Amino acid sequence: MNDKIDDFFEREREAVPLLAPPPHRYEELQTIARRRRNRNTTMVSAAAAVVLAVGGTGVVLATAGGGTAGGNAASRTLASAGPSTAGTIHPQAVGTPVPTGFVVSSMSFASGTHGWALGYDPCGSQRCAAVIETSDDTASWHLAKAFTAAETSDSGLADGAISVRFATQTDGWIVGGSQVLATHDAGAHWSVAGAVSGQGIRALEAPNSHIVYASSADGSTLWVNRNPSRDDWSAAAGLRLPAGGIDAITTSNITVAVVRSAGSWSTVRINDDRGSGNWATVKLPCTKSSSGPAPLYQLVDDSHATVVCGNGTTYWMDPYGKTVKPEGRVEPRGLSQVLVSSSISVSDGITVAAYLGGGLVASSDHGATWHQLLSGSFSYVGMTDPQQGFALAGTPSHQFWLTLDGGATWTPKSFG
Repeated sequence: MNDKIDDFFEREREAVPLLAPPPHRYEELQTIARRRRNRNTTMVSAAAAVVLAVGGTGVVLATAGGGTAGGNAASRTLASAGPSTAGTIHPQAVGTPVPTGFVVSSMSFASGTHGWALGYDPCGSQRCAAVIETSDDTASWHLAKAFTAAETSDSGLADGAISVRFATQTDGWIVGGSQVLATHDAGAHWSVAGAVSGQGIRALEAPNSHIVYASSADGSTLWVNRNPSRDDWSAAAGLRLPAGGIDAITTSNITVAVVRSAGSWSTVRINDDRGSGNWATVKLPCTKSSSGPAPLYQLVDDSHATVVCGNGTTYWMDPYGKTVKPEGRVEPRGLSQVLVSSSISVSDGITVAAYLGGGLVASSDHGATWHQLLSGSFSYVGMTDPQQGFALAGTPSHQFWLTLDGGATWTPKSFG
């Protein structure tokens, strides 16, 4: 009986003619299947990232929105940062808006489109540190990490955050008043940055994705991290800077220089082997003055440096100061007083300087001539590539200034 039924259906199936599919229908089904596959992959990746972020080693700070994960008060004790486990997924940041009271203190970009801003947001009678993130070339921002009041205090950020720096799209550091914090999941979680914590780090720079530098408070050591995905810091001795003051680190390829400014003068120590080997003192062309500001030193490449002295005179010179060429004076139009140069950035032949009370000024001929870009007060300027750069106001603000044409024009942008 079953054999006869099977034979019947087999004969009927063979009698049915094969029909061609509707035009373009196969391509449509392929597209639908691909979209569903991508959507499912994204959902699985996000879920996996949540598991990795929660299940990783070490104790992490609170998740965005306040409070510790699981309500565990022990998370206030910061653990040393380990290897990156969460990749580029940061589920904590998705859909979380920037706090309305956020004021920026530092910015850093790992690429032209992916960047972070460190700042503070009022939380009750105190202020809490926060890190916000953009992944679309500053078109929009979202909250990456909101520190509670206790975490802000315990991590040293209440003493004043100095800067945030990212070497890659996952690995970054915050230099606080008494602590260094590290993230290896794009800013979602932060923890103590290994050996450099407790060293009174004055400056930290991540010039590329392969090496990070940090200078110590006593001026004796440059800390070097040659694997940014971990916090494996080693001490490079021989820096020998004077005690006290404020540091800045400037690099170009294999050359690294540390500038320590105190009062009216600066000391520059330079090394041409990525921080290893012997250090030399740069012979600065500036004249010491008890009333003038300290000079500003910036490496342009391994063969050239720019110096801005306290009286506004600029110099184009070799990094060690053996060959010096005096250039122009940085005197923004409408201002007669000597200004303190607070930041400088050199990219693709364009030099942009930021001044507290004196705006942004630029030179395209190594300082021979200058013109004012913006009036006002600025505390920082930095170029992320030859065309894109940003500047921060001299007072706490909810906005920054952006250039996309090499510094020719600047547009105010909000973090909202």
